[in-house]
Amino acid sequence: MNVIDLFAGAGGFSTGASMAGCNVAWAANHWPDAVEWHSRNHPDAAHICQDLHQADWSQVPAHDLMLASPCCQGHSKARGKASGNPQHDARRSTAWAVVSAAEYRRPPAILVENVPEFLDWQLYRPWVLAMQALGYAVSPHVVDAADLGAPQNRIRMFLVLTQSAQPLKLNLPTLDHLPAASFIDFEAGRWQPIEKPGRAAATLERVRAGRAAHGDRFLISYYGNTKDGKIAGSPHRHHHHARSLGHRRWRPHAHAQPVGMPVGHELPRHLPAAGQPPSRRVSARQRGMPYPGQPHHQGAAASRITP
Repeated sequence: MNVIDLFAGAGGFSTGASMAGCNVAWAANHWPDAVEWHSRNHPDAAHICQDLHQADWSQVPAHDLMLASPCCQGHSKARGKASGNPQHDARRSTAWAVVSAAEYRRPPAILVENVPEFLDWQLYRPWVLAMQALGYAVSPHVVDAADLGAPQNRIRMFLVLTQSAQPLKLNLPTLDHLPAASFIDFEAGRWQPIEKPGRAAATLERVRAGRAAHGDRFLISYYGNTKDGKIAGSPHRHHHHARSLGHRRWRPHAHAQPVGMPVGHELPRHLPAAGQPPSRRVSARQRGMPYPGQPHHQGAAASRITP
């Protein structure tokens, strides 16, 4: 089965397809860094760096499955989604590139990934009508990665679009949740003290609340509005970091481990904050459903506090 990947990032979506036995033939993104890192992980695929609103779909190879992860920041609660914000409107519009590609090639199946708020987009219904006009039945699924065996609570929406009379509903399993402690090596790395000059008051408050709720070992977001963190015995949430009296941020491969990327999958040294555009130092966003991988425990990012 030949696959193409629109808005390909650090290669997670394509890697999942490869692990399922598919051939990733082509991938594209408008960010040069994204294309660079995807090509490292999928060197046999053809790559282009282009605004997909202007893509020449006649140059895309024939394929059986289209993967697409349009920009999510315009929908995500992480950075707001105010109506009329030109930046957010432009990001939301990337979903229409999926319609354009499907109109030209009409692959048998398409899988679109985004945040659940995509379903609340004012133009979601017109978008669905456009895909239905092309002959696609649309089946939305909201999936928590932890239910599929990843040690991470990462809730994402997947639209399964098929050239069929009825929508295709996936019968996904609900597996036992794996704890974040399954991939964190609490003895590795250099730990920084929490109580030090310059530490943000909000961070210290989150740590105090985390201690009160979970004891001296727990996970908490490095930024954001979480209040008291999570215990290491439960799945961690996306972009969360372990903290206690000492702390350490995730290393790149620790971002890969929770979603089941295989050992050896390359990620940029600096991953972007949620909703932030990449820079030359911050490369493509990782994306994709959790897939069965081989998480290891060397240098996993975490944090710990001592009394």
